[in-house]
Amino acid sequence: MLECTAQGYVGSFTWILTDPTIATVEQFNNETYTFFNVTGLKAGTTTLALVSQPGGNGIDTIVVSP
Repeated sequence: MLECTAQGYVGSFTWILTDPTIATVEQFNNETYTFFNVTGLKAGTTTLALVSQPGGNGIDTIVVSP
């Protein structure tokens, strides 16, 4: 599970994976918009970019091992 927060913001985030064949990302539930489930699909590395509506962003590297 991945937690994402933006100071002073409680809305949803959008995300982009550079290689969605490596992993998937889904919002944890509809009650909180800051937790995401990350599921590995195959071995490899992908970059996850999270963006909040006011323009904040963050980047994380996801490594899936065999």
